Amino acid sequence: MVEANLNGNRHYYDKHLENMSNIQFVFDSSPSLDDIELEIKAYVELFGVPPELIVVDNLMNVVAESDNEWAGLRAIMVDFHDMA
Repeated sequence: MVEANLNGNRHYYDKHLENMSNIQFVFDSSPSLDDIELEIKAYVELFGVPPELIVVDNLMNVVAESDNEWAGLRAIMVDFHDMA
């Protein structure tokens, strides 16, 4: 619903986001770590600074390189730490 409103009814959110000029939304349902890193690099290219906050909802949807769920989540968190 948020994605649809941002594309077709953006003025609904404008009053709430007017003081946040650099906010970006990415609606990839299963991003890889490479996808996330590319988004960060694109943000830096666009605004000249890294993002202050990145929200990943839901960590379980980030594509891991491991078949072991726990090992995959740990690897993702290590990579997020490195990105930070």
